[in-house]
Amino acid sequence: MKKFAGIIMLSSVMLSASVQGFPLQALFEKIHSSPAPAEWRPSGIDRNIYLDMMEPIVRNAAKWVDERGAVIDPVIKREWNQTSCRFASPAAILLKSGRIPDLKETVFRVMDYCCDKLPQLRRKESPDFWMRELTTAIYALENIAPAERLARWRNALAKVEPEVVYFRVKPDHRDLHTLGNWVVYSSCGESMRESIGIGGGEWLWGNRFFETYITAQIANFDDNGLYRDPRDPFTYDFTTRLQVAAALSFGYKGKLAEKLSKILDNGAKTTLLYMPPQAVAPFGGRSALFNFQEGIIAALCEYHANIYKSRDPELAGAFKRQAHLSAAAVQKHFAGKEQPFHIKNRFHIDSRHGCDSYGHYSVYSLYAASVMGMAALWADDTIAERPCPSEKGNYSFAMTDSFYKVFGNAHGHALEFNFSDDFFNDSVGLGRILLKGAEYAVLPVLPFTATPKYVTGDVGLRKNCSITASWKDEQNNTVNAADNPGRWMFRSGNDGDFTVNQYYQGCTIVWDCRFDEKGVTVTILLEGKYHDGKITLPLLENNGEKIYSGKLDGTSIDIANVNIENLTGIPIRPTDVRLVNRSGIYRLYNIPLNKDGAAVLRFSVK
Repeated sequence: MKKFAGIIMLSSVMLSASVQGFPLQALFEKIHSSPAPAEWRPSGIDRNIYLDMMEPIVRNAAKWVDERGAVIDPVIKREWNQTSCRFASPAAILLKSGRIPDLKETVFRVMDYCCDKLPQLRRKESPDFWMRELTTAIYALENIAPAERLARWRNALAKVEPEVVYFRVKPDHRDLHTLGNWVVYSSCGESMRESIGIGGGEWLWGNRFFETYITAQIANFDDNGLYRDPRDPFTYDFTTRLQVAAALSFGYKGKLAEKLSKILDNGAKTTLLYMPPQAVAPFGGRSALFNFQEGIIAALCEYHANIYKSRDPELAGAFKRQAHLSAAAVQKHFAGKEQPFHIKNRFHIDSRHGCDSYGHYSVYSLYAASVMGMAALWADDTIAERPCPSEKGNYSFAMTDSFYKVFGNAHGHALEFNFSDDFFNDSVGLGRILLKGAEYAVLPVLPFTATPKYVTGDVGLRKNCSITASWKDEQNNTVNAADNPGRWMFRSGNDGDFTVNQYYQGCTIVWDCRFDEKGVTVTILLEGKYHDGKITLPLLENNGEKIYSGKLDGTSIDIANVNIENLTGIPIRPTDVRLVNRSGIYRLYNIPLNKDGAAVLRFSVK
């Protein structure tokens, strides 16, 4: 077997700027070259944060392992697709790290089951996701499992014929670019399989499979280095990049290595820019708000911290810092809990509130452990933290050719706008406000949609809504700007301030966003022929664990530790409408526009 050499194996790969342009390069260099804030301090976090979060997840899941070695979901009462292999990988990493010795035989039993089963799956139960998990587990168990057990696992995986077993493949090799993120998982698993010395037969496997299928997928990365799965969901950007990073770190050095390294480099820098000071993943598309998202970002940042360790220690430290902050952002959901949460709400797991049809508790809690395991493998605690972009600079930017988002990070606060047309998950407008020191999700952290493909239960109204304008046109029809992106334009200003214009149904909605140390002021102006114009404002009422009640006083409302004030002096109007999205149930408030067609909303922490 080849010894796993980690990121060191990539040090000889030069990142040629001619491979791919990077539209955000100038902004990134400006922020990166800015001085550290005077009050900045290291977090004191090390790789143990990943292990501490992984362990309760794995211990919880160990109770679901049946006599065969299959992991049975506690809610749906059956094995779900790639759940079992996603137990094997983090459990093996914990064993390698000196944790969970009492579960060793359980881990071996799951590995027996998974390795024997994968060659027989025949495109059932998401086989495309298994190889990456199992090769990682075999690497981690190399000096722990008995030789005969390791040989059994290797011999079983050597029987996997990719274009027979995997689901998202095309043996005629036509239109391979249409296969999406699944084939990136399987391809990277195949490369890792070859890197750790598990062979195959006469069929297409290993790095030949990787290069055949990944070559076509390169076209699905945008110039910012982000992977475009259909409808641009953010989760399926960074989870896809993680698979490529895993293949490279395990030793892939073939003809695609330089190009993929450059793509990953651009994507990593983009990630540093869009991550808010609160270090939580952006919203956008399916599989949003799951806690594995921050685990993926932590893993990617640990990977890139190693890449830059000797070349640019300041940037290496920024990646290290972002990894630690993102892990810490979800630590409360995992560490010290007998039943860790897998999504950022507090509804009982049996309700599946906020979960996509495939986002079962077992598979997505274990995926969080799996990706944090990759972060633990890559973590080099000799790399010193340095400030990440959201701590260094006040800035804003837009993604206008893909993903269709606007981000503003300044003074510890963050805004995110959405102008994509994925109405199965999000609607249009100002969808997220994160304030320094504010309780999470009291203000919206993603928009509301009338047609959610995720579970919401029998509570609340399903309606397209964000912080945006609604009005009546000349025919007295109600127009809701959250219903359609229309045309839109972004303009950046000083100190992170920015303006967004949306042109829809004969009117223009203008958001003027200004940051300061204490909060954010958003002026919303509606221009055109309309009447009865108002701004919609959803505020959290129930996150599944806690009931929130806004204290309304004319032009201002206090909720939890947040204050919202309409500076035009027009009273805020509560409604009886309750809206529902992934994070909870929200009460809708309306804010009438003044005679100039404006509302000036001040958001601050009390």
